[in-house]
Amino acid sequence: MAEGIDWTKVEWTDNSACLDAIDALPPRGLGVLAVLDSQCKFPKASDDTFVTALRDALATNSIFGTDPRHPDQFLLRHYAGPVAYSAAGFLEKNKDTLSPDLVQAMRTSGSWLLAHIGGVLADESEGRRGGGTVSSRFSSQLRELLAMLDVTGLHFVRCIKPNAALVPSTFANDLVLSQLRCCGVLEVARVSRAGFPTRYPHAAFVERYRVMLPKEQQAALDMDGGRGVREAVKALLDAFGVKEGQYEIGHTKVFFRPAPAGGTALPRRGRRAHQ
Repeated sequence: MAEGIDWTKVEWTDNSACLDAIDALPPRGLGVLAVLDSQCKFPKASDDTFVTALRDALATNSIFGTDPRHPDQFLLRHYAGPVAYSAAGFLEKNKDTLSPDLVQAMRTSGSWLLAHIGGVLADESEGRRGGGTVSSRFSSQLRELLAMLDVTGLHFVRCIKPNAALVPSTFANDLVLSQLRCCGVLEVARVSRAGFPTRYPHAAFVERYRVMLPKEQQAALDMDGGRGVREAVKALLDAFGVKEGQYEIGHTKVFFRPAPAGGTALPRRGRRAHQ
């Protein structure tokens, strides 16, 4: 991590196996989307052969499953629970092709707009002959998005539906809890509490809490007097009796674990430790 602190003791749910079951490509293996694209290349492939190919490719994958009672379905064990998918129409929808006669009719239309759209569709159809499918374009766009997100600061807004009837002033507890669990919000909150949810830049931490010490100790924390801000942070923590393991000092910030009763092991700023 950029701050150089130890996160190895934080347990979290790794969803990479599920992602690989969906989107893996050789040499890591074959995921559902790769098998789907492969089946689209065979003229005689059908929804039944697609499910059969999935069984062959993912037979040893614990995320994948089938139900003998429903031979036209396959099952993926997602983070929030297992989901059954009907394979009906997968191949046709993945090819995403229009009838050539329809495209030609649009290209030769007397309407400028229809002729223009027909030309665009014809160009896209030509491009897709090289193997482009809905799933391949989705995977490509998703990788581009992830590459962009990796170099940004992430902030998420989760929209939760309060009730199924979409009426005001009604809060369905079970529905909201299910959405929070499926969106991973509960897991993020748990990991945050298991880690270091409270953090301060070094200088801001010293400035905020030094006033709670006797004046002679405040003077000893004078960072302009040759004492580094990191050493000042450590001296403050020792003065307040914060035990090791309850905090980690990073390169630019100090991180705190939650105290057993909530909050942190630090005293409240509103009450001075010494008068």
